[in-house]
Amino acid sequence: MKRIKKDVLVIGAGLSGLYTSLHLDESLSIGIVSKDSVSESNSALAQGGIASCVNKEDSFVNHVNDTLTAGSYQNKIDAVSLLVSQAPNEIHKLIELGVEFDTDENGMVLTTLEGGHSHRRVLHANGDATGKVIMETVVCQALQKQNIQIFEKTMAISIEKDDDSNVIGVVVLNETEFVFIETSIVVIASGGVGALYKNTTNQVFSTGDGIALAKEVGCGLVDMCYIQFHPTAFYDKHIEKRFLISEAVRGEGAILRNNQDEPFMKIHDPRGDLAPRDIVSRGIYKEITRTKTSHVWLDITMKSKDYLEHRFPTIYKFLSEHDISMEKDYIPVTPVAHYFVGGISADLNGRTNIKGIYACGEVSSTGVHGANRLASNSLLECVVFGKRVALDINKKHGSNKKHRSAKENSNNKKCEDKGGLSEIKALVDKYDKLAKMICNSEELKLCSYNRYKSSIQQIMSEDVAIIRKESELQIALDSIQKIYVELTKHKKVCTMYYEVMNMCVVSMEIIKDGLAKDSLGCHYKINKKQSNGKSAEVVFNV
Repeated sequence: MKRIKKDVLVIGAGLSGLYTSLHLDESLSIGIVSKDSVSESNSALAQGGIASCVNKEDSFVNHVNDTLTAGSYQNKIDAVSLLVSQAPNEIHKLIELGVEFDTDENGMVLTTLEGGHSHRRVLHANGDATGKVIMETVVCQALQKQNIQIFEKTMAISIEKDDDSNVIGVVVLNETEFVFIETSIVVIASGGVGALYKNTTNQVFSTGDGIALAKEVGCGLVDMCYIQFHPTAFYDKHIEKRFLISEAVRGEGAILRNNQDEPFMKIHDPRGDLAPRDIVSRGIYKEITRTKTSHVWLDITMKSKDYLEHRFPTIYKFLSEHDISMEKDYIPVTPVAHYFVGGISADLNGRTNIKGIYACGEVSSTGVHGANRLASNSLLECVVFGKRVALDINKKHGSNKKHRSAKENSNNKKCEDKGGLSEIKALVDKYDKLAKMICNSEELKLCSYNRYKSSIQQIMSEDVAIIRKESELQIALDSIQKIYVELTKHKKVCTMYYEVMNMCVVSMEIIKDGLAKDSLGCHYKINKKQSNGKSAEVVFNV
């Protein structure tokens, strides 16, 4: 098995992973594992913007209060205070890196309003392409760094520890081989779990891999059942990865209407169309159920074509390609899986309970979001806590690298003398044997992992979605446990196998947490009649 040494290995190439890497000491050698190409991430799909108090009429107190309200007051106040107070600093840092936020004719940064916000504090770039603009900037910066190496089309499959529970490295798998990346510091920044569901705004590879890795190595997981559904994804029954219609469209005046042309959100909340996302998603779900339709409509026809083309160029272009003109046509929308609120338990420096392992971004849970995330706090979380992870690592490992390297070499020599490297040797032997089982393209065609994936997505979409029932959660858990058992009997060495196993592990953790927790925030649970009691059929052919 090929072996590579890095001082720090970052799992994930979204905003949190790249921003962390850019702030690590340049004396440290850094590896970044990207499951797909580095240009593909959920961060790049973020349309609305990034929240920060930049207007005189706004305040940190307002932003904190809005975040707490959206999170059903389950947030950790120190985490929220840190997020909000550090926001302006990180906005300035992004501008220094080259991000160009939209400004008015006087050069003042423009802001918009989104659900749950009491003030206009959401900065945006290129109208509705904020994530794309930010990611293009940080990717460009990362590619220029001599101390950063990016491993594309590569999946982390195991974090390894020695007998003393010290992290010794990560096993990764690309299309053709296993690689062991030796490191004592791992940053998990692998993003969310949207692809556990049939319909999502996430990339198709967002299967919760980092969560599964963390659980396997012993990291604590918290609030796993809090999964946010975005209220307004473009409805198309033929597309599973749904195009997002930014919340900023409602922030600029759009109204949700049912199939009888009636605005309905005021019935569900006095804030109407700009209530927090969990409330709006449930309102739409109830309206769809009541009217027996597949979607509702988003109406922004009160705005002119010129305004809409300029303010929402990405959305306008997409809808035009689907024969919809925003200035005169309603937009069909429906809620879909969007953001993972819970995750790997981490402190304010991103440290987990396992020495040497950090977590940041969507995969982590610092308590900043509570039971439901406030719109446009996600990109902000990536940069605020990504930097804190980097600063904590730098403090311990950065500036004194020469002295540290000499000490580590001495320790390694002692380990070799005592036979302490036997764990790595055993690891290499194990994966050398597995490498002989790696499927070729023809063999993969015969595997049925996609059937498993579809089964998991169907179960999660039907029974672990916007409104949940105790009985259906239990049936879902039983069904996915059966799939997990079947998978262990039919192992073929490929990234798809590990991906589907991770989907099982993470789904079960979500459901178990949902069964244990009362209804709150984006975990909305009701008890009704028992369903038919049938579990999903498990099909596997090799």
